[in-house]
Amino acid sequence: MLATGNAQAQLEFLNPPPPKPTPPPPSGGQPPPSPTKKATPPTARNGPGGDGGPEKPGPKAIPPGAQKSIRTGPRSGPNNTKRLLDAIQPLLAFGLSREEAIEVGFGRFPIAGPANFTDDFGNPRYTPYFHFHQGNDIFAECGMPVRSPADGIFTTAGGGAGGTAAYVREGGTEYYLAHLKGYAKNVRSGQRVKTGQIIGFNGNTGNAAGGACHVHFEIHPGGRTVNPKPILDGWIKDALANIPRIIASFEKGRPQAVIATGLTRRLADGRDGFLAAPIRPSRSELLWASSASPSGGSLHLAEAEATALASEIDWTELARQRQADAEAVLVRDARARAVLMPLTPRQLRGPLGLDETGAGP
Repeated sequence: MLATGNAQAQLEFLNPPPPKPTPPPPSGGQPPPSPTKKATPPTARNGPGGDGGPEKPGPKAIPPGAQKSIRTGPRSGPNNTKRLLDAIQPLLAFGLSREEAIEVGFGRFPIAGPANFTDDFGNPRYTPYFHFHQGNDIFAECGMPVRSPADGIFTTAGGGAGGTAAYVREGGTEYYLAHLKGYAKNVRSGQRVKTGQIIGFNGNTGNAAGGACHVHFEIHPGGRTVNPKPILDGWIKDALANIPRIIASFEKGRPQAVIATGLTRRLADGRDGFLAAPIRPSRSELLWASSASPSGGSLHLAEAEATALASEIDWTELARQRQADAEAVLVRDARARAVLMPLTPRQLRGPLGLDETGAGP
């Protein structure tokens, strides 16, 4: 769905129909002169990203046939991830790192951190020669992790104006991300990736070399070319709406005293990392938690310590151990009395609690 009234004309310019065959020459005459061959504007398929082809730039002039296809009318305003970064801050109180908070809170947005973008779909581009911009450029710091926008099949693409690039194919929809600095080490072309998984890093390869680092981002549902801007805006909106549910899921089942003291996830749910086995917090960590909330600090400390230990106690084993300890004390006491009895003068046996048999009073 193109966001312009002249979408069909633009698509026809981007994907022109094949030329009509030349009719045979008339009998006994000369063949008509061959028409001058014109260059076919690039598409996302003949040089990834719609910016493909050789790196030799062309003149900055709009061909007459393309004038009617230039996008006109209102555009949506610029957008960025600042509100989303602010919204995930409460997750840090549960012990999540900034990277982990972005992982669970950024939804389908393809950049894992501060980023900004505008509605630049359909703008004229002149490298290697004139064409219309078929995506949105998402600007971010060089090296910023790039996330998969969908559950799908990851494939790599290289060369041309897109430089180091990647595709993620989800059913009939294809997502294209260009100008990457490189790929994540744990992904291979042809493997399945999950939404939010790191697949690469922001860069300026291809015809973006020497310029600001950004990801050229395209969406092709059913082979069509659409403006990604409203979809990117929607992903940010959806992620913002989902943050309260994510926070609530972390709060569920965690004592408020633990949360109030600022205990990390390691103390709040007894785990060090997402998949680590339950561990027992150290006394110093619990004291730190208490000092973080001076009012009622002792109470918070006791509740936090009891909560952290409760899941680890095997009460049957504890009772058995206590019984064994009590029996061991009785045995040691009887042996001590047996040793002391012959060595203790008779007049001191009473004050010491010893009788003639070595038993206590």
